[in-house]
Amino acid sequence: MAYVTKYRWNYTNAQQEEIRIELQQRDGVGDLVQEYVAISVKHTVDGKEGKDACLCGASMDVEFDIQPDEVDYWNDLVNATKDEWKMVAWNDQFRIFEGFIINDEGAVPFLDRPYSARITAVDGIGLLRDITFVQPNQTNFDGINPIIWYVAAALQCTGLTLPIRIYDNVFHKSMKNRDDDYKWDLFTQAYLEYRTFLKDATTFTNTYDALEIILKENYRLFYWNGQWVIIRTSLFQYWPFARYYTMYDYNGAYATGFEERENYATIGKSELIYPHNEDQVKYTKKAVKSVKTYYPYNVWPELPKNNKFERGETILALSGIARDEEDLDDDNDTNEIIGTRTAYTIDDWEFGEVPLQAGNAPIYPFNLTPVAKRAYVKKVTSPFGVELYRHIMVET
Repeated sequence: MAYVTKYRWNYTNAQQEEIRIELQQRDGVGDLVQEYVAISVKHTVDGKEGKDACLCGASMDVEFDIQPDEVDYWNDLVNATKDEWKMVAWNDQFRIFEGFIINDEGAVPFLDRPYSARITAVDGIGLLRDITFVQPNQTNFDGINPIIWYVAAALQCTGLTLPIRIYDNVFHKSMKNRDDDYKWDLFTQAYLEYRTFLKDATTFTNTYDALEIILKENYRLFYWNGQWVIIRTSLFQYWPFARYYTMYDYNGAYATGFEERENYATIGKSELIYPHNEDQVKYTKKAVKSVKTYYPYNVWPELPKNNKFERGETILALSGIARDEEDLDDDNDTNEIIGTRTAYTIDDWEFGEVPLQAGNAPIYPFNLTPVAKRAYVKKVTSPFGVELYRHIMVET
């Protein structure tokens, strides 16, 4: 099954790039190509669930003037089957879109000539909601299969037989990794039971939801330069080390691994550019469910229950004029007066002395044996009552 170009539009976008859009007919005959100049072109890449969607479908709208002596072809488009006409858009030698036209008579203003027409094509991702998830031979899945088998079967339902490029850097310790061969990734080594995709005891879910079960929260899928690309969301950020990907054919077979060699510092049409949504937001944000921090020393019990250290009494002997002991203004004068120093006791203090070793370095972990030494708060405020700093002082 081959597609032959029958119509071609040329369009210059806002970046002064020459965009070539071809309308190709399945099993078309002849080599005559009709040329047009597009009035407007709208290329949209967006997930139906917004910027956090894992499946990014694309569409392209082309509006052009109908020439007075060319009206016969319109019936061919309106009455065609869903995969008879394919739209392919090029930016130089790179394919920026590929999809099938939607059969629609369209709508145009009721004005005098020149009449304009609008053609819309989609890459089929959004239409997967209407297709039950089955194997390419239209039989149900059974048994346990590699993840890539399910992904390839789902993407074939778009009608586009495109290779699949997968970026992933997560492995189980029992799996082979990129050190063994660049081709090894999670998708060919992890398996899923067919019942993962059942919505009840006997019915499979739709193909769109099946892809979401596999990819949601961890991956993003989109079209790029004649390929389906699946990338783990954590890899959207800059990665200064080697990056690898695995190429599969449209059946999910013949895996071959490669090292990514594009320059991530340069953005241009010759580089691998990952899509983002219309609001120009592209980021990964994961919730922190729990955090544990281990410190190599003991914390005094008073710290958690008296974090402001203001429950004590003023220590008059340690209060008074505050001098710039820490040289806050970097003028090398530590004797100038900068405000008022106030010292407070720390109530319920049980431990005091910090043991020192040679060179006055504290010994960790601290020995919390009760001693008679004192701990207190030293707070320094400016002449305007603004607190400059506060230190917890422990006698040695």
